[in-house]
Amino acid sequence: MTSPAAEKRPLAFLEGGGEMGERARAFDWASTPLGAPETWPAQLKTAVRLLLSTPHPMFIWWGPQLIQFYNDAYARSLGPEHHPGALGQRGRECWREIWDIIGPQIEQVMEGRDATWKENALVPITRNGAREDVYWTYSYSPIDEPDAPHGVGGVLVVCAETSEQVLAERKHLAERDRLKELFRQAPGFMALLDGPNHVIEMANPAYLQLIGNREVLGKTVAEAQPDAVKQGYLDLLDEVYRSGKAFSATGAKYEVTRAPGTASIERYVDFVYQPIADAEGKVTGIFVEGFDVTGAHADADAVRELYDTLEQRVADAVAERNILADLVEFSDTHILAIDLCYYVLAVNNSYSDEFERIYGHRLKVHDNLLEMLKGDPVRAERMRGFWNRAISGEDFHVPETFDSPTEGKRYYDARFNALRDRSGKQVGAFVVVYDVTDRASEQARLAEAEARVQQAQKIEAIGQLTGGVAHDFNNLLMVISGGLEVMDALAPARREKVIAGMRQAVEKGAGLSRQLLAFSRRQPLRPEPVNLARKIGGMREMLDRSLRGDVHVEVAFDAGLWPVEVDPGQLELVMLNLAVNARDAMPGGGTIRIGGRNAPALNDEELFGDYVELSIADTGTGMLPEVLARVFEPFFTTKEIGKGSGLGLAQAHGFAKASRGTVRVESEPRKGTTVFLYLPRTDKLPVDDAEEQEAETPDRNAVQAQGSLLLVEDDDEVAALTGEMLAALGYEVTRVENADAALGALAGEKPFGVVFSDVMMPGQLDGIDLSQEIRLRRPGLPVVLTTGHVEAAKQKAEALGLSVLPKPYRLQELEAALGDARKHARDASPA
Repeated sequence: MTSPAAEKRPLAFLEGGGEMGERARAFDWASTPLGAPETWPAQLKTAVRLLLSTPHPMFIWWGPQLIQFYNDAYARSLGPEHHPGALGQRGRECWREIWDIIGPQIEQVMEGRDATWKENALVPITRNGAREDVYWTYSYSPIDEPDAPHGVGGVLVVCAETSEQVLAERKHLAERDRLKELFRQAPGFMALLDGPNHVIEMANPAYLQLIGNREVLGKTVAEAQPDAVKQGYLDLLDEVYRSGKAFSATGAKYEVTRAPGTASIERYVDFVYQPIADAEGKVTGIFVEGFDVTGAHADADAVRELYDTLEQRVADAVAERNILADLVEFSDTHILAIDLCYYVLAVNNSYSDEFERIYGHRLKVHDNLLEMLKGDPVRAERMRGFWNRAISGEDFHVPETFDSPTEGKRYYDARFNALRDRSGKQVGAFVVVYDVTDRASEQARLAEAEARVQQAQKIEAIGQLTGGVAHDFNNLLMVISGGLEVMDALAPARREKVIAGMRQAVEKGAGLSRQLLAFSRRQPLRPEPVNLARKIGGMREMLDRSLRGDVHVEVAFDAGLWPVEVDPGQLELVMLNLAVNARDAMPGGGTIRIGGRNAPALNDEELFGDYVELSIADTGTGMLPEVLARVFEPFFTTKEIGKGSGLGLAQAHGFAKASRGTVRVESEPRKGTTVFLYLPRTDKLPVDDAEEQEAETPDRNAVQAQGSLLLVEDDDEVAALTGEMLAALGYEVTRVENADAALGALAGEKPFGVVFSDVMMPGQLDGIDLSQEIRLRRPGLPVVLTTGHVEAAKQKAEALGLSVLPKPYRLQELEAALGDARKHARDASPA
């Protein structure tokens, strides 16, 4: 029965409810399949009253059409796309975008099957103009109605949006994963020991490598590392666990037996045992951290000072057992990890109490490191150079200093490393920084010595690398230069074949070999008298192709410019590199001015006598003094990764020095840069291009037969072009690919008057070895060697009385080398 009060207020169930109560009372329900509110079933009235009176988000679908009701708390999760239009709307029409998600759940409840419960489920909705991934914890429950199909009149939704919690948890897990990777990739060894028996819960790869790559997780130190027990390290762990006091050591000897029955290996380590305590101060485990310094122990005093930075690295014990989350938090060592765009991935508290002390603001996750340093542009540029090296994959360490207004000069040792994910893909870089102020003076001495050693090793490594690479590249250049020599004398069909080979060589060449060879000092310069005005004037088309349309080039040389004696190919490469540098310094366009003047009677610490000053100036950004001081350092560059090798100015400096001159740079920020090349004057006259071509190109109609020649060359393209050049000189050519094939051909019936062989080739014998075998088997048969890697073969060949023709060579040079070898053989013959 209906109560008297309810009969007097038939719409009492719609009272209250805030904004949605007002909207429900004002809504034209009679126009919907539900009809006027007075006619609604009691169950629906009760559900609506419950929905409007609760502060908890609720939603109702009612009847076959799933007519919708919701309250103020639910409305706050809707955007203008659904609120307030969803009130009284049919469910399927309102939620088409997610009906495939919620439709089956509504149908399940309406058919009298089980209610639903979802926790942190993704149900995306469109709100405020964008489709959002929204997470919910919710239930769909039946509203009983005896007269309805299956006894269910509608669905009551009780829900809560949990997007913030879900995303926060995911962010937390992602940060934990990053920290796990940081732990795994840390340059030093780390391990976590649990309980009084020191069970090994965690160990990074560096730790496992130190102890011999054994299976140790879940085992006690006594079980897993009997070597450590014998040497007293277990006793130290027991004392740290008992006393709660950290223990550290520098240069401690640790002997490890890699396999049963094998001799022990002696290692030296810097390490710290740090007790970990719970909230009540009770020790629950020990964190082990350190570095294997065996490689540096040969120079014991220096290395101990260099690496003696581990004392008191770990400041406090972690309050909980979450060692990964706290890895970067409890250490006095400063640790920072960034992604490929310089955004902070992880930073420990120590690095952040230090960054704030130096720069005045605290560094935190998601900050952009370079943005945070913009107040100190000089240091920002220096730090960007270090991080670029680490991001490019280099692992290295550098000394750093900082003048503190309160504490004076501070000294640091920063170790940079690439940061990679589990698949090996590089995702950023990280640095571990140690404050070494207490050993500043000695540290500076060691850093200087180490820098010299590293630089020498780097230069030597570059020389070894580029020398080998250049051999293949010079083969390609041989194809091009040889083709140009013989093209005019070839029939059309053969000319097309030569041109095709030249095109393929150009595609493969890439143009870097001459720069690398000159820098590595593996290729001697080939100087000749050069008219600078004519030479550089002929480069205008090349420069125009290499520069942007918004870069204008002006060339002005004084009249009567003296000739200089330089390698013309290297000169072109230097000028091209300097022009490209100038272009990159003018991102908004500008002017490059190339000039030349005579500089007589110079007399300073570098130059004495008459020189020609060749200059190239730009109107670009210029350089800070700190950058200007380092422009000649190999690999130093301020350009982005992939935009510059840092070899351009170093190569220009090397070219000038090798040409008995020098290079100087003047630059100011925002006023541009000028590079001056000083090249010594020569009294020799340059050969005109036309005269040079006439002198070097033999008269094809006057070529005489020169006899049979055995060509030994493994590269098909080089062999094809060389064969054409030899044929143009009158030789009948037989080609083989290696020394064994050459010896077989010489043992045959066909007589050969000369052998022309590459030095580097596959097989057990190279060209020099082949020449020795020919001397034993065919005394008096002349042999000419050729190679693109002259320095590697020159000393050995000269000791054996052999001449080496460098690649690339011209037709006249090839003719002269073969003629000299044959004449020398005739003169040495007893007949």
